[in-house]
Parts: sequence; structure tokens; C-alpha cells
Amino acid sequence: CLETHFVDVFIHFTWLHQGKGLLLDPLANVAPNGQATQSSLYANNVHAVNVINGDMTGLCSHTANQSSPWWKLDLLAVHRVRAVTIFNRPDCCPKRLIGAEILIGNSSSTEVTQNPRCGTISSVEGTLTHTFHCGDMEGRYVVVILPGQKRILSLCEVEVYPAVASGAEEGSNKEFINQFWPQECQ
Repeated sequence: CLETHFVDVFIHFTWLHQGKGLLLDPLANVAPNGQATQSSLYANNVHAVNVINGDMTGLCSHTANQSSPWWKLDLLAVHRVRAVTIFNRPDCCPKRLIGAEILIGNSSSTEVTQNPRCGTISSVEGTLTHTFHCGDMEGRYVVVILPGQKRILSLCEVEVYPAVASGAEEGSNKEFINQFWPQECQ
């Protein structure tokens, strides 16, 4: 314990900040662990899974022109969802996303509107990202639906941030300390 060593560690990540002072750790995004589906497919390379692959510069999802198109993420377990971030397509047509609703719940029904609403995209001016604070809504399914006739839903990425379980942060820090410092030095 008397010998001291210093190590410089640089960990690169950004914190997402969107209104109301909420900071989200991008490493906590649970969307990539889920399974994505969508109501229809416009072309062979615009699948629902493109939206949870972490690549915001690649392919997006794209439904056919239809009534109330939707995109659904099965988180494979119930989570308390703190926030959902939607990334709109940067190339064209950002206004298509106006009116899209974000729903969270436990209904896996094909009638995806049965789950409670976390938020609605009311404007796309000035931003490609939209973060909705869901107040720790509980659910296994996250749905983005675009109500109306003859609509096209196109998303480039969706991130889902769960609430941190009480004591989780404290436990993680203790585990980290125990890993690098002997008990007698703590």
C-alpha cells in the first residue's frame, strides 16, 4: 500500500444531454440487445435492425407507404425506461417523422397502439435527434408509430436508456475499487 502508481486512463464517450438537465450514458443503451421489427419493408436493405446497430452513418429503416406504419423493439425483458432517443434521417424528408409517437409497454400485440405513450415528435426543425424522457415507464416493447393514412416511417437509430436500479452505481464503484486495490489499502 505504500507504493503508489499512477496510470492515465482515457475513456472516450459522450454524454447525451437533451433538455431538463438529463444526462444519459451512451454505454447504457439497451436497444442493441433487443430484436427489431417493422410493419413493412420499402426495399431489401432498409431493415428494422438497422436502427439498433449503433451506426448512425449507415443504412436506416424505411417502411412502405401505408396506414400507420410502425417500428417495434422487443427488449427481451421488462425495463424501466428513463429515456428514448430517436435519430431522424439526415439526407431528406425529415418532416415525415412529425407526429410519430413513442410507446412503451408490455403488449406484444400486432395492435401496437395498446402501449402507453412516452412522447410525440411535434417538430423536426433544427435537430436530427429527439430525446424523450419517459419517467421510468415500464415495458418490454418500445414502439415508434406514425399515425395516419399514406405515411412512411424512416428511422436511422433508436437508443433506449433504462433507469439505473437503486444501488447499482454504488455497487459498480465498489467492484471497481476491489479489483484494483487490496482490501487493506481501501
